[in-house]
Amino acid sequence: SRAFGSSQRSSLVEAMVSFSTRRMPKKLVHALQEGSWSELEELGLCEDQRSEFVRPITLLWAMLQMKHGITSEMPNALKGGAQGHANTCFSILILGAAKREEHLARSNAFSIWRWLMPRENFEDEAVRWDLTLVGPGLSRDEILEKGGLTIRLLVGHLHDEDVLRCLQKDRPFSIIALFHSGLGCAFQHVVDPWRPSLPLLQDFVVADRSNLLATSWTREEARVEQSLLSQYLGIGVLKAKIFDNPFADDRDCDVESQPGVCPNRVAWWFSASESTAGEH
Repeated sequence: SRAFGSSQRSSLVEAMVSFSTRRMPKKLVHALQEGSWSELEELGLCEDQRSEFVRPITLLWAMLQMKHGITSEMPNALKGGAQGHANTCFSILILGAAKREEHLARSNAFSIWRWLMPRENFEDEAVRWDLTLVGPGLSRDEILEKGGLTIRLLVGHLHDEDVLRCLQKDRPFSIIALFHSGLGCAFQHVVDPWRPSLPLLQDFVVADRSNLLATSWTREEARVEQSLLSQYLGIGVLKAKIFDNPFADDRDCDVESQPGVCPNRVAWWFSASESTAGEH
């Protein structure tokens, strides 16, 4: 059912990210570019809600930073649907999802995407946001309809046969996100469960010409994570710049963090459709 060549997959993924960022309201674009919570609050976000929206906002911020997210044009590959309207789906896959991501999904936090990017910004386009969470720490397989989003929870790892079968029909994903994957930590019992999944990331990211976003507690952990992933995704990962995340919040965690250490403090991304990663 997926008769896409690599160039077609590249165009499709670039288009999905480009189409969304080109429809961002100007005030939202400025808030993201400036890394400003205060400007987001002027758009209606309450200060005491910051910790709930760190991860959804970080995803939007990263999408805006990606070069092709601003410059590419939407190809005919996305055209279709009734009456000739475009039928566009922004599909996001979060791997290694745990209780924190499940809480955010159930509390409707990810619906901020539709709130900050309302339907009227897409004119007569048929737009859908799909979010898939995959992780062994999720409570159960489930499909949620939250705030105009379809959210699917899949218990397990990327390499699990049942999980992999469920994901195939949704490829390529616009963005694949790893929030605190643990791949850069010093504890092998955290890293080892990932190892069978890493070769599959080559298919989901490189072969599908998709985008990878990763966050970590520290720059050191991010560098180790890049080193490991470069063995599967190529040396371009090692060129990815590590950014301080302006939207990090020390309350965005299920466990108490150590003093001076903030969850999602740093972020980096790799765009398989670009010759360089995380540079602009």
